[in-house]
Amino acid sequence: MGKWPIENPLSTHFANQNKAPWLVQTPMLLPEGALFQAGSEIWWCAKDDDIRLPLASVPSAEICGMEFKCSVGLWDGMRLTLLSAETNWGRIQVHG
Repeated sequence: MGKWPIENPLSTHFANQNKAPWLVQTPMLLPEGALFQAGSEIWWCAKDDDIRLPLASVPSAEICGMEFKCSVGLWDGMRLTLLSAETNWGRIQVHG
């Protein structure tokens, strides 16, 4: 897989907040990563970077540890609501 087109997924959120600070959530395209549990928290972690985002809700146990080729979610500045991901088993719907 080639280099991800967005250097840092959070840069989209920061840019949107500068343009429209009244927006509560920012759609985010996420590079390759996985979900991991640390204590009672579930985190999305980028494969090649130090980017780690806490999830807003706990997804089903089956997808924790599953590798995501790419994902999409909503970032509210504190938590990620993961919506969908492309995995080795195909596309999965995570939320809603």
